[in-house]
Amino acid sequence: MSEVRGRGASRARGFIRGRGRGPWRGGGPRRTERLADGGAQNVSTASGSNAATESSTKPPKPQRPPRPPFEGPLYDWSLATPKPTLHYLCTCEDADAAIVDIISRNPPAMGFDIEWRPQFLPKQPENPVALLQLASEEDIYLFQITSMREFPASLQDFLDSTDTSKVGVAINGDASKLFRDYRVDVRGCIDLSLLARTVDSRWTGKYNKPIGLAHLTETYLERGLQKGRISRSDWQAQLSEAQQNYAANDAHAGLMIWKALMQRAEAMTPVPDPDWYSFSLRGGVLRDDNDRPWFPFNPNYSGVDREEPKQLKAAAASATMMLD
Repeated sequence: MSEVRGRGASRARGFIRGRGRGPWRGGGPRRTERLADGGAQNVSTASGSNAATESSTKPPKPQRPPRPPFEGPLYDWSLATPKPTLHYLCTCEDADAAIVDIISRNPPAMGFDIEWRPQFLPKQPENPVALLQLASEEDIYLFQITSMREFPASLQDFLDSTDTSKVGVAINGDASKLFRDYRVDVRGCIDLSLLARTVDSRWTGKYNKPIGLAHLTETYLERGLQKGRISRSDWQAQLSEAQQNYAANDAHAGLMIWKALMQRAEAMTPVPDPDWYSFSLRGGVLRDDNDRPWFPFNPNYSGVDREEPKQLKAAAASATMMLD
């Protein structure tokens, strides 16, 4: 190495030994520490906020790998046994006749779902429910509400009855939207996600976390469920055959999942309390069979979220609250 000479030599040696006065580039105030040979070096002390940030930085949570795509056949309501009859209803008179037919058959449960046209304009209200689907093993009814002069009173009375349960995924959200749009109550609701978490220990996570209808269909029916752009199509226009099949599949698959899950429930000892997964929506409020406020809670759930929710504790304190 060549020897350092000239006026820059002392400055170079100063920087080497910490005596230089070059620009400070540290992250905090500069202080001087003595070296063993009598020299000094400049060291930085990180500011309190920086130190706290560094010490409190947590490694990111590991991401759960995405669920692999389902490679089996797609669900098709028309291949079910018995093969259901599909009814596309656009008038109040047709709706009334359909409700008479449903009541005469008195099914214990029906698959329930709704569709509405997406709102693509910013800061605009959501479009109202356009289509309401009800599915039994023998019949699938597609009520296109926006094509009718009013919400059929017979359909409203049927939804407000507990004689037939209405089953679906995140059904509390669908029932709430139906109430917001048409002031219609829906009683006798069964949430398939809650029912699945109640009877099948494979599911983990929070008890009230929804499990998608497609995931449930793959798990219990071993079929895929078509999703994609058609779910965001115009449900207020005359429905195409593809739209009708999509809507029919959702409602009918929900019913078949309910049957599979109820077989598990009936084989359990003791049989699970229906209050853990069923409720009614009255006046825009979720309520149990005793007309008390209802919240999703299962004391025997084996997942990670077993603590009684604060809402349930508050509801217990105000259990005497009734509808006006």
